Amino acid sequence: PIWVLKKPNGVGECEGLRRIANMIPDIRDTPLVILVDQFEEVYSLCKDIEHRQAFINNLLHAASEPTGEVSVVITLRSDFLGETQRQEQLNQVIGSDQSAVVPAMTTAELRRAIAEPAKQAGRPLDDATIDLLVQDTKGREGALPLLQFALARIWDGLSEGKTPATTYREMGG
Repeated sequence: PIWVLKKPNGVGECEGLRRIANMIPDIRDTPLVILVDQFEEVYSLCKDIEHRQAFINNLLHAASEPTGEVSVVITLRSDFLGETQRQEQLNQVIGSDQSAVVPAMTTAELRRAIAEPAKQAGRPLDDATIDLLVQDTKGREGALPLLQFALARIWDGLSEGKTPATTYREMGG
């Protein structure tokens, strides 16, 4: 429950996640890795500032334990870095050598990310569709989630017998 994570200890730290991790058998032998994908949703979807801060504080507290039994990995769209910079402790971690910024995909990497999964599933996309998706994605901040959405819709369209171009056009590009 959220109250476990929100309730600070005697010195004001949110340590609920750390307490939960300590209850895991063999935590000393098999460290816990917490992956928070799409961390930007902490800002875009969570409107309760108290809940948001408690969540972030719990992650930071759990990961800062010197035992190293808990590691936290977050993925975050670059257009949300400004949000993290407003929180001093989070900003210090993200700006340190503990973090890595993954560069934007090259055109070739983007083409592979679009084409290979469909090819491996036995439904390769035509070059014109791949070119259009690359063109509409390349260099646009925050475009990868939209590409993911478009590819899922194209995949659904293929199951319905629609060409990728038809599906893409129907959804407005």
